[in-house]
Amino acid sequence: MYDAARQASKRSRGRGASPAAAVPVQRLGPFSRSGRRRLYVLDLAQVHPVIRLAHRMSGPINIPGRIILDHELVLILAGTGRLFLPGRTLCWRPQSLLFLPPFVPHRFITDSDADCAHVAVHFDLAPDVPPAGQGLQQRRPYEVRFPRGLGLPPLTQLPQRHRVLDLMTQVVQEWAAGQPWSVLQAGSLVAQVLVELLRGQAAGRGGTQALAPAVAQRLEMAVQSLRDRPGSDPSVREMARVARLSPTYFRRLFIQWTGYGPKAYLRRQRVDLARRLLADPALSIKEVAARVGFSDQYYFSRTFRQIDGLSPSEFRNLALAGR
Repeated sequence: MYDAARQASKRSRGRGASPAAAVPVQRLGPFSRSGRRRLYVLDLAQVHPVIRLAHRMSGPINIPGRIILDHELVLILAGTGRLFLPGRTLCWRPQSLLFLPPFVPHRFITDSDADCAHVAVHFDLAPDVPPAGQGLQQRRPYEVRFPRGLGLPPLTQLPQRHRVLDLMTQVVQEWAAGQPWSVLQAGSLVAQVLVELLRGQAAGRGGTQALAPAVAQRLEMAVQSLRDRPGSDPSVREMARVARLSPTYFRRLFIQWTGYGPKAYLRRQRVDLARRLLADPALSIKEVAARVGFSDQYYFSRTFRQIDGLSPSEFRNLALAGR
């Protein structure tokens, strides 16, 4: 698929498509140990797809072991075959929609060479998630999660005349059109595809089953208590008591709901409050640290930099400069 994709990129540039289509989007195996993944948690309001490549291809899909450096949606138009993922094998056929996340080893095998065709779209879920300033080839292992247990299933079998079938075709058409608005329109179409997949997953038709409403409500109470009091320091057992769940079960559901463990989520809530307080020049950094629950200013600065990428003083300077 990749060699074909490169040829498609050249052809699409000839039709005026975005030069971004030429960006390498994969690495072939064998792979060394990738190490720990960096986690990005995106609220759905933060999802603004950035397309790097969109094409329609005919012919068999036979790809040896590889990883991709962004996300990919593949809509099978004709043919059958298998997608091999770590620990599982998925069988695809016409109207199968495959979702491939970054840095997950996989391979494709087509059952036969006859009447095969597919549409593929490579994209990031949001600008600079992760940063791409040094090029995709410089990216290190990462993962993007949505809160509230939402996720994109690796395979969705679409029924006849499903809206996503038309949306995926329109993405490729817009990407190839080369009009000033084409990139924006193609990105909005991918966003609509994601909405359809997430809506189906939340309804229990694919991926992880949604939480029972009563459990979700109790879990949200515990999450809201951390948002309301970021300076507090409750134990996992105390938070589990608020949600009326066992500590072990609470922690597992909390990660599913927010994308983070309870303590990591609390640290992010503290940093979020600190950003707002740092915009007030009347407060010293030490005072800001104390107000958000850090007794040690140096630990506060280290935590702030780990989450925000800037030190508190650097963030303050930029905020006061209007940036």
